[in-house]
Amino acid sequence: QNELSELQKDFINNMTHEFKTPLASILLASNAISTNEKSKNDPILTRLTNIINQQNKRLTTHVEKILDLAKLEKNKFLLFPERVDLHETIREMMPALNLRMESINGTIKLELADEDVFINADKTHLTNVLDNLIDNAIKYSPKESPITLEADLKSSRVSIRVKDEGKGVEAHEKKKIFDKFYRAGNEATRKAKGTGLGLYLTRKIIGSHKGEIFIKDNTPHGSIFIIELKQVL
Repeated sequence: QNELSELQKDFINNMTHEFKTPLASILLASNAISTNEKSKNDPILTRLTNIINQQNKRLTTHVEKILDLAKLEKNKFLLFPERVDLHETIREMMPALNLRMESINGTIKLELADEDVFINADKTHLTNVLDNLIDNAIKYSPKESPITLEADLKSSRVSIRVKDEGKGVEAHEKKKIFDKFYRAGNEATRKAKGTGLGLYLTRKIIGSHKGEIFIKDNTPHGSIFIIELKQVL
């Protein structure tokens, strides 16, 4: 069983690596079409290349998640921690997040502590974690509903919260949603496609930073994902 498990992990790792080259080529070809003088003013080609780019990005994200999973299970998941200004990192994310929210007529509220907050973290992985939580909030919330991103400091513990106004998570599923491949059995989850790896990888990454992540109910409805990390001076 152990040998079979290792073979399976190696196969998944090799397969996902093989996907990356054609995905990059597809993106380059699509960009070449969309920026060509003869085609960039063609509304049909513009719409089609936008769809290609969107789906390419989606598939690339899935491939990256599977690669991260393979690295985690082989204990080859590398972190490059540094002293990170949390507020600056969040503000850097806002232009892309605002653009994403505008596409669904939604808003994202930002509520940060008055004082500067620093943590010891891998900035790339931390950004990916926050992006994943916000992406989930968008997927499982009604259109035009607000999402809130909060960060503050309490007794040398940094708290980051992503709040949505969706249907929330059933009590018996709260402990399971961070399990590998687990997806909640409600209608919203069935409509929003996914691999069931996002929250599993999120918990692993936060754990590797010696932090914690958990979920609480929002009031009157929705979910709050809370990350707690140690402050550094």
